[in-house]
Amino acid sequence: MNPATRLLIKLLDYLDKQGSSAAIHLTRITGKSPVPIHPKHLTSQDPYFQGVLEERDLLLDVGCGNGMNTLKSARSVGFAVGFDLNPVELKRARHLSKTEDARNIDFVLSDAETSRPFVEDSFNKILLIDVLEHLENRTGLLRSLSRLLKRDGTLILSIPNK
Repeated sequence: MNPATRLLIKLLDYLDKQGSSAAIHLTRITGKSPVPIHPKHLTSQDPYFQGVLEERDLLLDVGCGNGMNTLKSARSVGFAVGFDLNPVELKRARHLSKTEDARNIDFVLSDAETSRPFVEDSFNKILLIDVLEHLENRTGLLRSLSRLLKRDGTLILSIPNK
C-alpha cells in the first residue's frame, strides 16, 4: 500500500472514531464548508418540504443538529427556531447562520424528550426530520409537539426508510 493511501485510511479511521462519518468531516477539511456538514447540504437544491413553507410562518426545527434545514427554511419563513441537545452541533448551526447573515433564526439547547421551552400554540410549522427514530418516548414527543403547533399548523415528519 502506498504512503498516501495509508495516510488516507488513517485519517478516515480517525474521523470515524469521532462519531461522525468521514464525508461530513471532509466537507470542512477540503474547504467546502466552514463547519463539518453532510455533503447533501452543499447543493443549492431546496429541501423537499420547501413548498409548504410560507413567509408568515413561525417554524420550529426539532433536533436541528447543525441547523442546515433550519437555515434553508429561514429563507422562506418569518422566523425559524432550531433546537437540539448537542451543544457542538448548535455551535456549528450558529456559525453557519452568522456566515449567511440569517437574522430571522435562533438556536436553542434543549432535549426533545424531556424539555421543550416554548409556549403552546407558538408555531405554524414544525420540522421533525430524521429524529423520531432516535427517541424513546416518541408518543410523548408527538403529543407535546401537537400542543406547540397552532390549530391549522403543519407537522413535517420524516423518518428513514431502512
